[in-house]
Amino acid sequence: TLELDTSSLNQKGLELDDPRQVQTKRAGRNPANYPPKHSWTAVDLHYKVVRPLQETQIAAGESRSLGGMLDIKMPAGVSSLAMLNGQQAAQRSLQHTGIQLPEHPKGWTRHALSTGVGQHQSVDMLELAHTQGAEQVTADNPIELTLGTKPTAGEVILPLGFDPETGMYYPLGIMDKDGRIRIEELPQPSTTSTRSLGGSIKIFFAKAIGKYLPFVYDYPQLAMATLEEVTPEKGQDLSEVPAAGLKVKYHKDDTQIKAAVSEAQRIALYIHGIIGDTTEMPKTMELVEDATGKKLKEAYDLVLTFDYENLNTPIEETAALLRDKLAGVGLEPNHGKTFHIIAHSMGGLVSRWFVEQLEGDQVVSQLIMLGTPNQGSPYGSLYEMATPLLATAVNGAAFLKPYILPIKYLGNFVDTMFSTLKQMSPGSDFLQALNVGKDPGIPYVIIAGNTQLIPVEIQESQTKLLQKIMARFRQRAHYDALDLLLFKEPNDIAVSTKFIKEIPGAEQWSHPPRVLESACDHISYFGDPAGLESIREVLL
Repeated sequence: TLELDTSSLNQKGLELDDPRQVQTKRAGRNPANYPPKHSWTAVDLHYKVVRPLQETQIAAGESRSLGGMLDIKMPAGVSSLAMLNGQQAAQRSLQHTGIQLPEHPKGWTRHALSTGVGQHQSVDMLELAHTQGAEQVTADNPIELTLGTKPTAGEVILPLGFDPETGMYYPLGIMDKDGRIRIEELPQPSTTSTRSLGGSIKIFFAKAIGKYLPFVYDYPQLAMATLEEVTPEKGQDLSEVPAAGLKVKYHKDDTQIKAAVSEAQRIALYIHGIIGDTTEMPKTMELVEDATGKKLKEAYDLVLTFDYENLNTPIEETAALLRDKLAGVGLEPNHGKTFHIIAHSMGGLVSRWFVEQLEGDQVVSQLIMLGTPNQGSPYGSLYEMATPLLATAVNGAAFLKPYILPIKYLGNFVDTMFSTLKQMSPGSDFLQALNVGKDPGIPYVIIAGNTQLIPVEIQESQTKLLQKIMARFRQRAHYDALDLLLFKEPNDIAVSTKFIKEIPGAEQWSHPPRVLESACDHISYFGDPAGLESIREVLL
């Protein structure tokens, strides 16, 4: 061993007490008879040295296991040196930059690949170093991970990157139906705590639990909706508490619904879109209120919901099912009641077909559409559409939590082109048949999200993240259309604001649509303050 130079620790000697006898008033022993003795002790100091687990070289197209905690398969053209580490190590490596890794928002937690041993940190981060071909990782050429700790029922686990420029996490991929993680984009390398490796790519794992589904659907489902306040129990995980502290209770018996319809004079019906269900929509009855404190629920005697199969059932067929369900509970033509439909996204197209093609104008008094793609949306798959919306969810919008579970199931059919999404493509046969200019004869209200109205500092951060996220689809033929939608014109992320607002020939109708723009994105209409304010302006 090398000799350790301790000369810099040397100190001047300390002067000892004078042993001479001093006359004092107090009796005692004579110090001169008790010369000083050496008094010292030895102490064992324990140091813990934290290092990453053993590095493993993985060649292009090769599969390797990392300590039994994670199996990783590299795609063609990509190779890397992989190791597992903890988020604490990532934070230490960022200390010199002054950047602090943010906590995950409410509803999300770190997903540990290993709980650690004793006082050792848990393993919850994958590091990739000396990566060759990182730019070849895309949605069509992903890295595949199989986790040693499998997700439980209702859990969704996402791989996240950290963007130092915006200080936010963003999703790098999705979990498929078998619990495998697809990494479709690699973040830029950052400083590592392992000197010999230089910069490394750091991938974190976050977990959310969705426990909000109100009932098992028997499509199509018409139901009455009531609200219940939910108070967290002592010690209860707040991620399990429904958004806004409210739970929607559904009543599905047709006989009860028909009786309630016969007694009501003012009825509201909520219809969901291509992502999610009606679980959150009725909460606006409690959340929307005017300056006097009057709540939206005071404007209606009865609240209904309509849930339907939204992926493979043609929109025209769903509209016919809606007509039949309404007729079955007494909402037939000329029923004499005030009946408003509040529809989100594709639900607005279902409603328009019902009103304009199936004599729904004799049933509906007013149609309010939020984020409806009246002239289509360019996304090639539902997964593409959900990807940028998921980035919003992982950065803390609490009202988006209920959409986590539906988005989880997108991994079951990554990049499947469903019939309803085809129908929403600009210029589709369905949209051409719908947009022939027929006057519906009833008032329409269109609320169009416009993310460019969001405060500049938030909007700029969001745009930077979206550019990173959407780059994974750059090899696809319609990427230019997505780039135009998201970065070159006003939009709600899923649909162009223009394509929401404009219905061909509508300016000639007996009731030209009333149009409002709202500073929110596609899944924020029913929870974001801007979306709630737009609903208040229309209905109160």
